[in-house]
Amino acid sequence: MTFDHVEMKEKYSFQLIVDSVFGYCVFDTKGVLNVTVKNCIVKGEYLAWYSDGLTVENGKIIGTQPLCYCKYWQSIN
Repeated sequence: MTFDHVEMKEKYSFQLIVDSVFGYCVFDTKGVLNVTVKNCIVKGEYLAWYSDGLTVENGKIIGTQPLCYCKYWQSIN
């Protein structure tokens, strides 16, 4: 799945989503991310817990306890 210019405020928005790309989006969420986010703001509680393969490109992560137990993540600026 590919999303562009989406604004979302829901719990667990990304749970069970894999192999997806989000560009120029704003998310207020919690849950798991196994995706690439480009030029996005991702805000949430317990963000990306237990994820594997999260890539944040030119993005910003804001939240309470983000990336706990995350196996692999990278930030590209």
